Amino acid sequence: MSEIKRKIKILFIISIFSLFSFISVPKRIVAEEWNYEGIDTEKIPEFSVYPSECYSWIYLEGSYFYGHFMMIKITKANYSDTYSHFSLLNFPMGSNGTCIWAEQWLGDVSTGETELLYENIQLVYWNKSVGYRAANTILIPLEENGIISEETFVNATENWQVSFFSTFNANFEYFNANVDSLSCKYWNETHNKAYFLANYTDDGVLKDLESHTFFGMPNITLLSKPPQKPPDFDIKTESGDLVFESKNVILNLTIFNADNNNDGIVDDEYLYRMFVDNQWTDWVSPTEKINWTLNGNETANHTIIIEVKNMYGITQEELTITYISNLPGLFTLTSTADDPDPDGAFDLAWTTSSLADNYSIYSYNAPITNSNINDATLLGSGYTELQYSISGLTNGTYYYTILSLNEYGQEISNCISIVVEIPPTNGGQAKIPFGNSFFIFFLVGIIIVFLRKPKYKIK
Repeated sequence: MSEIKRKIKILFIISIFSLFSFISVPKRIVAEEWNYEGIDTEKIPEFSVYPSECYSWIYLEGSYFYGHFMMIKITKANYSDTYSHFSLLNFPMGSNGTCIWAEQWLGDVSTGETELLYENIQLVYWNKSVGYRAANTILIPLEENGIISEETFVNATENWQVSFFSTFNANFEYFNANVDSLSCKYWNETHNKAYFLANYTDDGVLKDLESHTFFGMPNITLLSKPPQKPPDFDIKTESGDLVFESKNVILNLTIFNADNNNDGIVDDEYLYRMFVDNQWTDWVSPTEKINWTLNGNETANHTIIIEVKNMYGITQEELTITYISNLPGLFTLTSTADDPDPDGAFDLAWTTSSLADNYSIYSYNAPITNSNINDATLLGSGYTELQYSISGLTNGTYYYTILSLNEYGQEISNCISIVVEIPPTNGGQAKIPFGNSFFIFFLVGIIIVFLRKPKYKIK
């Protein structure tokens, strides 16, 4: 590899500023910079590429470097540096523009071993008002709508045409740049049958690249490029079933292997989230298994929605699970008490809770809920009847609820309150209306009648 590397550097010096052999350019003052930031990496403005992406081409049979491949790894972009490559007709640009920087690697096809040749290479310069300059044909600028415009395509291909003539003396006799197909081809038919061709998608992604038999560009063809795809994943239950009698479900999240930036390393930077209670959870790192608890106690279908994202986008998948409830069903508690209840004796009665094996009765001095039922007083358990008698209560407010139970769980009824107000008593006898006042008035009346009674003399 070292010998090949030495020869490539020699060729690089001879061919001066070859389209695929680069010169390292000192970094200038950076006004704004785009770097690789994992999942949050942003696309480089005005281009279709991201930091960390790799493009590679292979040297074909007949090439001096047959058996090797070249790889360009985009490292960053900035807006401030001017274009600094120089050839006879490709002058440096004096105005700041969007510039993309890269590393150049040489690889062995049989072993996959790679070696860094150059770093901090300026691949391209673009300022719409000034123009386009590039050391290669991998990258082409886009308009604000993300599409290559006719004006930009013509500007880029004319720049390449000048570069070919000045740098390689390629003796091209024909130059064909087709805006409709976003392709260009340069060739000759009399000198050495040399040709160069490149083809792009309308959003600036290189699809094809070939060159053949001319100085500085040995026989090459595009080997690989970034797929730039969002995650591909699958979500299934651990058991493979879609019908459950348990509310606790284990999900298997499988993210399929991919190398979406084409750097030769399987992607491992992902985040996922789930749609729960009508809102999304926070993004977190994925795990192979997800413990999921279904909402609600009734038999129903539950749709689980999961999203996974990488630096290229978000993919969403859904899984519908049917939950068949074996828990006791809903039911309602009532009583025979009056309001208020005058004697502190009444019956509690409730409707049937489906699937329940038995019932427990609870009382408390405050409304009873699932959160405080353990603080309430258990009046009875294991009941199979649908009523329970209460007696002997004194004045006050009492709260009652019922739990229905089976081996799968429990269900709580509504909570009712009963106010007991027992009328007061006098020594166990009912009090005379108006109490002692009535008795006094009655006694006074008898005395008055007696005193006014006529007296008769005995003659």
